[in-house]
Amino acid sequence: MHLAQVLALRGERGQARELLLGQTAGEAAGALVGRAEVLGWMEEYEAACVLLDRVLGDQPAEHGSTEGGTNPSQRAAALGCRAWIRLWTGDWHGARSDATEAVDRAEQRQETAPLAQGRVALGRLEAAQGRVAECGAILARAAGVARAHGLELVMGQIAVAEGLLALGAGKYEEAVAGYERRS
Repeated sequence: MHLAQVLALRGERGQARELLLGQTAGEAAGALVGRAEVLGWMEEYEAACVLLDRVLGDQPAEHGSTEGGTNPSQRAAALGCRAWIRLWTGDWHGARSDATEAVDRAEQRQETAPLAQGRVALGRLEAAQGRVAECGAILARAAGVARAHGLELVMGQIAVAEGLLALGAGKYEEAVAGYERRS
């Protein structure tokens, strides 16, 4: 997996894709989600979704169990990854559905990073649709989680969503100032 990440970042897409799509029987759900994320970076969205569907196609494990299904944390991670892919590919209804379920699962299990990132995905959807109040409320909740747990990457994602909202409202200087603050 790490070699595939390096190859992808170096622009060696063919080799990275080959490594990422190589199938290992019984591969852990977490590894599949990680591979799907890298495929998403490479804009190999369909291939990424095939891997995510392997995780999401399994039934959730019984509450408290680690056998007989997908771990709820891994399921939330897969949903979050697929939400971002769907957001980028224009399937906003699917993105909203996946992000909402990921947030619900992360809230139930008190998992801070997936919770904050799921909220950012929802906030970005609201920003893209010009829903100022909804976007602000969702991003404020995401920022609260991110600040409380030192999730700086999430704070950068929030700034991007806020910039998108500002751009959509024609507030170009505000958007640029927000982006510059995060760099």
